[in-house]
Amino acid sequence: MFDTPEIPPKHYTGPSRFILGVIVLILLVLAVGYVLFVGSRPRGHPPYMYDYNNMLQIAMANICFHHVRYKSPPAYTRDDEGNLMHNWTVFLLREVDYEQRFFYENYRWDEPWNGPNNSQLPQNCPSVLRGQPATPEARKRFNADLTLSFYVRVVPKDYDTRPDRDALPPVIIEDLHLADHWLKPRVVCLEDMLSDPAKRGKPSGQGGVHPGKILILAADGKVYFIPDTTPSEIVLMLTTVEGMKKLKPVKKDNSILTTFDVI
Repeated sequence: MFDTPEIPPKHYTGPSRFILGVIVLILLVLAVGYVLFVGSRPRGHPPYMYDYNNMLQIAMANICFHHVRYKSPPAYTRDDEGNLMHNWTVFLLREVDYEQRFFYENYRWDEPWNGPNNSQLPQNCPSVLRGQPATPEARKRFNADLTLSFYVRVVPKDYDTRPDRDALPPVIIEDLHLADHWLKPRVVCLEDMLSDPAKRGKPSGQGGVHPGKILILAADGKVYFIPDTTPSEIVLMLTTVEGMKKLKPVKKDNSILTTFDVI
């Protein structure tokens, strides 16, 4: 038998295990610090994006409602005596927020929105129908009453008598100064809101939810941020299909605002 030659041991010539351990520890500390620092920073979207996403969900709910019932959700309903009964928000509730199905299934259509049974249901406005004001003062006032919604459905003056009202596209504008109980039906005519020249195109005449901007779900089913200096004539055209055909949207790079040129 042959003797196995002795192989001299190889000596490790790289960094010591201690140095490697220190490097790994430093990298770990840096990674943990980065995660904690980034995770602690506010990463929420601006308030106007919150409302923009809400309006997109409402637009999709309108489409779902029309797809199932072959008509648009009513802006409001009346009883035989002409009294206002139900608001547009409750008609979209099942489409816009499935978690509210208990409310929808227990809502009584044979009594007003504030009737004996309906007033016993949870009254807080669902977040998708509520919105988020931009200024601290507005948020303070708004958060003090969780039943408020500033999404306003606007209708033409002859809405009650129009035979085609079930085919009219829903037009919704946010207006903090018209905020009210989300279930309360209201008749809001845009022509009346814009009739005062001093309002300069602002739906409320006192500024909107987001300074300098107005959020609108227009007659073409799309959601736009328009400047609050938009002429009243343009705002009115956004509320009808015929008017939208005469407008060309113009949006500058890196701007959320859309202006419209008359074709």
